[in-house]
Amino acid sequence: MSEKVAYVIRELSGYLNENSGAPLGKKVLQKICYLIERSGMDMDLDYRIHFYGPYSPTLNSTLFRLESDGFINIDSSGTVHHITFTGKEISLKPSLKENKLINYIIGKFGAKSAMELEVLTTTDFVAETILKNPADNEIVDKVLEIKGRKFTEEQIKESIVILKAEKLLAS
Repeated sequence: MSEKVAYVIRELSGYLNENSGAPLGKKVLQKICYLIERSGMDMDLDYRIHFYGPYSPTLNSTLFRLESDGFINIDSSGTVHHITFTGKEISLKPSLKENKLINYIIGKFGAKSAMELEVLTTTDFVAETILKNPADNEIVDKVLEIKGRKFTEEQIKESIVILKAEKLLAS
């Protein structure tokens, strides 16, 4: 699992460097890995709802392991924990199918802000894990209950549309 996460970090960091120059933060990585798992790749990350949406303590501990193994550096000096890939060779490569999925999710969602990814993944988590395929209005109500005023009803509805278009939520 650690090397799959390292691979995602390498690919996502490269995407961000090429497209925006923005550094990779832990919150964005958490959400991209969540979307990769929800799209069908088993990373065994065990997500639960947290202050910033779906969160995997397993992914967090994996990051520290990857740092100690020399795959990544984590700069926690600011408010955002920036992650950089060191360039260390990854021996376990994902399958062709996994590689396509990783790059599809990164291409589709990698340019979104941490806040945009948070509303998207929280909406998905509520629909699929907490409520189990509810009506759209039930999803909106539950996300608003959990998040308070952090997101607008319109942001949640937009997330539902995106998730349905990506076939993560049933239409």
